[in-house]
Amino acid sequence: MGEVRFIDTHAHYFDKKFDALPGGAAGLLDDSAFRACVAGVINIGTNLENSREAVAQAARYPFMAAAVGI
Repeated sequence: MGEVRFIDTHAHYFDKKFDALPGGAAGLLDDSAFRACVAGVINIGTNLENSREAVAQAARYPFMAAAVGI
């Protein structure tokens, strides 16, 4: 059996709850263990402000796509 990797199809990595983690969301997204398990992320905005954050994060991480919502 080969390597198993996941796609996070509904994420909100701009959420302030990630501030409690070491390095915040960036600390998680840059973590080698996370990257070894997660092949891709769809980061979903729910309003104009966090949709902009989702797009900015997707620009930083090649494995991430953003969906914008209002």
